[in-house]
Formats: sequence, structure tokens, C-alpha cells
Amino acid sequence: MSSGIIYAYHFEKDNITRLTSYAEIQAAKEGFLWLHLDQRSKEAQEFVRKDPTVNDVALEALFESESRPRMLDFDKGYVLTFRSLNLSPEQDQEDMVHLHVWIDANRLITIRGDKVYLLDELNTRLDKGYMPKNQGEILVAVMQSITAKITDYAFDLSDQVDNLEDQMIAGEGKSLRMKLSLMRRKIILIKRYIVPQRDLLWSWSNEPVAYITDQNQRYFRDAYDKTLRIIEDLDATRDRAQITQEELNNRIQEQMNKTMYTLSIVATIFLPLSFFTGLLGINVGGIPGMENPIAFWIVTAFLSLMAVFEYLYFKKNNWL
Repeated sequence: MSSGIIYAYHFEKDNITRLTSYAEIQAAKEGFLWLHLDQRSKEAQEFVRKDPTVNDVALEALFESESRPRMLDFDKGYVLTFRSLNLSPEQDQEDMVHLHVWIDANRLITIRGDKVYLLDELNTRLDKGYMPKNQGEILVAVMQSITAKITDYAFDLSDQVDNLEDQMIAGEGKSLRMKLSLMRRKIILIKRYIVPQRDLLWSWSNEPVAYITDQNQRYFRDAYDKTLRIIEDLDATRDRAQITQEELNNRIQEQMNKTMYTLSIVATIFLPLSFFTGLLGINVGGIPGMENPIAFWIVTAFLSLMAVFEYLYFKKNNWL
């Protein structure tokens, strides 16, 4: 790994040979190669730089730290950039990792920055005896794994929105707004790369390449169709999340309006009562009933009648 070679394979007829050094890679002449390199390794960069089939533009594209999915056509091969879910335990899956690919008549070179866990699964398959017929078949396997994981992720987002909708219906709305906003943010982030990846798959599946078989191209078209459905599912999930958030906001606003209305009714009822009690409570001479022993009960009865009258008036006008 210190050399920048994560793993490398030489495929010749029915034999698979695992290579561990650049000298072994350069010595392999027949068949085809798959090299998986670390983008941050200076040895890996130097190895690719010395390759006469990779020009400066291709070299720059292969070692970019950030890039959207795209396809670049060169005289000796193609540069493809894919995005895969970030499966690192401490990272968010929607912060997708990039995978740069160089493919020509004899080689498939994949170059990554952050770890692409899906390639470890393919590496395990090779160790167990999986024998691809050509470099295009390896690329198909990579693309199928990427698409399958994104499909599962899209389904999981849809299920999460279902749960949030159920929680809203059940009246559990305290933390839903934040969760719905986070859900929409995840969809925006993943669509940032999925949409250009769809375009890349369409272009690549219709590109006439001598060393890519018709069967390979059919698989790429299938990956394109699945990616198209993923985007449609993400759009539907985003719309449902938005509708749920709007409904939640409406419910919260309605609850606030009810609260304010109740406070307004209470204030309206007690406003005239407060006026009379305040008027009778001023500390000046001449207040009626000061010497009358039942004046307090008379005032109390008057205020009670006034409160009952206000209640009946509000009730008649459907304000309560």
C-alpha cells in the first residue's frame, strides 16, 4: 500500500495473478490488467505520469481531488469519473466519494481518494475465483455495485419519509421539522452527483468502444435505467418531504393561531371587568358605595353578569 498499489491483477486466459509491484505490472504483456491505485500516493502519480498513453489532460483528470461524474475521450483511452456512496462508518453516505477510471484496450485503472468500499467486495470475489472476460466486465461489476447501493439508499430515504409522515399524523411534531429539513438536504446532496452520473452512463452506454462488448453496453444501459429511476424516486421522496413539512408548518401555525385566539378571547372578556375594578379602586373620595356594607357584593354580581353577557354574546356570534 505504501507504493500506492491498493491491489492489482493480471488476467490472462483463465489465470488470475495478483501483482504487488510496478515492476510486475510493467512486465505483464498479454491479457489485461486491473490496477486500483491510491490517488494520494506519489509513486502512483509517477507511475501514471510515465505512461505514454496518458497525456497531461488525462493525468490531471485522473488525480483531481473533486470532480463531478463525466467522460473524457482521448486517443488511447477514456477517463471516466463515478461517484459512490461514502460507506465509511463516521461519514455521511450522501457525501459521495469519487472514483476515477482510465480504461483502454489492455487496462482498467481505478484511482480513488477516500476509500471506496465497494471495490473491496469485488476484490473478495476475485480472490474467490471470479474470472472476468475483459476490463469492461470489471467496470460493469463496479457500476452495478455502485448503482445497487444508491438504490438501497434511495429506498431507505423513502422509508424514512414514510415514518416521518406517520409521526406527523400521530401528532409528534416537535422535532420533525429539523428531520424533514435534513432529509431534503440529503436528497439535494446526492442528486448533485447522481444527475451527471446518469448522463455519463447514457454517453458511455452509447459510445462505440472496440474493447467493450455489446453485452457490457447492455449492462451499462441497464445501470442508466436504474439511475434514472433512482432520480425519479429521489424527486418523489423530496416532494413528499416538502409536502409533509408544509403540512407540519400549517399544523403548527394553526395551533399558534388557536392559542392566540384563546388569549384574545380571555383578554376581551376581562378588559371591561378590569376597567370597572380599576375605576372603583382609585384612591380618591366620592367612590359610590364606600359606606354601603353590601356594595362589594353588588359590584361582584354586576361584574359576574357582565362576564356572562360577554360569554353569551361571543357564543351567539360563534366566537367561542
